Amino acid sequence: MIVLGSEVIVDYYKGMQEAIDYIEVHLQEEITLSDISDVTGYSIPHIYRLFGAIVGLSVMSYVRKRRLSCALYDIVTTNRQILDIALDYGYESHEAFTRVFKLAYGSAPRTVRKSSNEPILFERMNLLSEHMTKGDDMYKPEIICKDAITLIGLSKFVSGPEKQK
Repeated sequence: MIVLGSEVIVDYYKGMQEAIDYIEVHLQEEITLSDISDVTGYSIPHIYRLFGAIVGLSVMSYVRKRRLSCALYDIVTTNRQILDIALDYGYESHEAFTRVFKLAYGSAPRTVRKSSNEPILFERMNLLSEHMTKGDDMYKPEIICKDAITLIGLSKFVSGPEKQK
């Protein structure tokens, strides 16, 4: 078993919190993994792996969920046009936004606006909050090395199309 030092884990959490903070500030703008790489100082593949391991979502899934959640909040708490809200959060049309919204929340934006139900939002993550960094409660990845195993399978050679001369 390989054990990572607690300082390394805390540094990873800090780096991923920097990524989340950047995302939150730029939710209404185009966000790329390259931008997040510049902010955190980690390579794109490293961010992709760390973010997924720590947050439980890919970076862009987190961005999409947060944008949709913020749009839901705006729909419920303001009288702004749904199209304007959709455009603010990067959707190119009312139809595209409505399709994604229905998949996520089961109803059209207009229906949700008219209902009196309190929406369930996907809240901003804070990886460095007290309850997540308190001693044993901090999520600690565990890397387990297992003994080698032998795999048995069938081998088959498949040739490609022959060239005609």
